[in-house]
Amino acid sequence: MTALDTAKAFYRDVAKETEGRSAQELAERLRRKAERISDARSDMRDDVEEVLRGEDRREVMRHLEEARQSVAKAFEGSQATNKALPEGMAGQAFQGQSGSETFDARAIEGQENVVDAAWAEGVAAHEHHHTEQQHTDVASVRLQDGMEITEHDLAEAGAIEAQEKAAPRSIDRLSEEYKGIRRKMRSLLPSAKILELSKSGKLSALPVYAQGA
Repeated sequence: MTALDTAKAFYRDVAKETEGRSAQELAERLRRKAERISDARSDMRDDVEEVLRGEDRREVMRHLEEARQSVAKAFEGSQATNKALPEGMAGQAFQGQSGSETFDARAIEGQENVVDAAWAEGVAAHEHHHTEQQHTDVASVRLQDGMEITEHDLAEAGAIEAQEKAAPRSIDRLSEEYKGIRRKMRSLLPSAKILELSKSGKLSALPVYAQGA
């Protein structure tokens, strides 16, 4: 087991312990975990001692500290709560409801790092944008070429634009569905207009916006 594998195992323990808690609490618990490993106190659990045997303790601590920094930076000033979400979901929020953001700490893990910093920042920005959105004035509109745009398309396209603006590399981890929504809306409007329209919720204005794009 590598130092990164060990750090990820500790991170998952902390993620489970902090379900229902804030991102700030997750970051703080990661700091405490790193300190506990550093102290190597005699009261450490046997399984912790076993998993660290033969490992570079400082390297494990470094990975945990990087994870703490990534979480703290991504959710700075946010009220987001760590919550176990269904497979394939990294975050969730309710339109127009400040403080309703949630994220799944397990879903922001990285491959080369404990936490994928760009993905975490993107998820945070995506969900925060949802809290700033108004519900759409119509459920869907059909454009002259027959293309239908739904309220889901507009809401997610706006959140994806906010995500890309905050962390450009994060869109690489979008699902194929969301990548498709992004392509469809970008074929109609530039980023700034997608953001504007998604916040106002005036989906009925989309045909006019698209003609003037």
